[in-house]
Parts: sequence; structure tokens; C-alpha cells
Amino acid sequence: MRCSSTAIRRRESDGDSDAANTVHHTLRLFRAVCRHLSLRADPCLAAIAPIRRVDLKAAEILKANGRLPVHPPPALLGAVPGVEVGDEFIYRIELAIVRLHRPPENGIDYDTVTGLATSIVVSDRFLDSWNVSDGLLSYIGMGGFGGRKVEPKDQKMEKGNLALKRSMDAKKPVRVIYGIRDFKRNTASVFFYDGLYIVEECKKVIGSNDCFLFEFQLRRMEGQRRCDKWETLFEKKKVWGWKQLRSACDSGKKVLAK
Repeated sequence: MRCSSTAIRRRESDGDSDAANTVHHTLRLFRAVCRHLSLRADPCLAAIAPIRRVDLKAAEILKANGRLPVHPPPALLGAVPGVEVGDEFIYRIELAIVRLHRPPENGIDYDTVTGLATSIVVSDRFLDSWNVSDGLLSYIGMGGFGGRKVEPKDQKMEKGNLALKRSMDAKKPVRVIYGIRDFKRNTASVFFYDGLYIVEECKKVIGSNDCFLFEFQLRRMEGQRRCDKWETLFEKKKVWGWKQLRSACDSGKKVLAK
């Protein structure tokens, strides 16, 4: 199991201390189960083939024992009790456990009641770009990218894309989580929460696949702490693209600011 020495820190100023305590307890329990499955501490597990996704198996065990909800909980707008800017997460499913970002794959989470976006995950799978120092983010909407057997197509103003547009119109904040390649392990990813952003602009652009894409411009809200530990990875150039970051990771180079 990939382990992290960074634990989510408890905030004494949280008004909803019970919810914050639940977040910490559930996350610690989840990581303990992951560690148990990875180390094969139980003799009954020793003869079983290694579990490729201990995170999914751990979540399955917790759900079966009533420690996690079977169905996704309601979406949360704004800050999440018990989670601070700069907190790190070992597995993407942990984002759902603490209610920071619920979808296991989609990059945009939104509230079906209000129609507003709640969070986005900026992943190195796509060509997202941002400027950490200036608190600016250029984010490509969801859908239309295609795959090995799927042809790319124009993105539509629906679902997550429409939710981001509505958040822009309503001037409501959106949580931003970055998922980056772990340079020490080359293939593993680490997710970190970078705080609340405001969607300032939405425009239609032509992507490298010659299809129309929605590009959202987000600005980080002032007054939030800086993620100094992670900003050093992104300051070599003023504006980074995930394509450049992925190339650096694949070549085995550690990216540092000069």
C-alpha cells in the first residue's frame, strides 16, 4: 500500500466538530483496512492472490459493515468540515469518503438539486493547465475526449459542464483538487486539496482533436493558505500544462523550480 505521513489535520475552529471528527475517524479506519489488506496480516489472506485495488476492497468491506454509506451522500457546497487546504489523499476514493469529491472517475462533481458544481479534480490524464503562483486555472470540461475505441467528439453544455457554467453565473465557489504523479513511485498518484476557486469565464475552443471543448477559467479565492510543498513542483515555468508534467514524469525526472 502506498502510505502517506500526512494526515488530515483537525481544525479547532470548525463549527461542525462532530462532522470533522467523523471524517478523521473514517479516513483512519479506511487506511488501516488498506494497510491490513496490503500486508496480508490475516493468515486467511496469505494464500490468496494479491489484491490489485486494495482501496476498492477496503471500501467494500467498510460498506458491508455499515462504516460507509452504500449510496453517495448529498453533495456539499463550499468548504468541507475536517478538510484543510493542502491536505493530501493517497487514493482517489478517499476524496469521496471525506465528501470532497464523490465521482470515482468524472472530473466534475455537482449538486443535482441546485445544479451547481461542487468540486473538480485536475488530473494529468488530460491537458489541463494552470498557474499556481497567480492562483489561475484553465480547466477543460468533461466529455468528448474519446479513447482507444471511441472517437472524440464535441463537448456538450450538460451535466458537469453546465454545473460549472451555473456556478460561474451564480458566483459560487468550487473546490479544486489536484491529482499528480508521485515522482518517487512514477505511476502512483497523490491528490491534494488546493481550496476554493471562483469560475470567472467559460469559452468554447477547438481542441487538439479538432473538436469543440469548453474551457473554464477559475481564480483561486484570496485569504487561503498556500500549498508551498506542492507549488515547488509547478514553478519551473509560469504556466504549466499537464502534457508537460506527464512528459517529465514519464522520463523519470523530478520537476523542481529553479
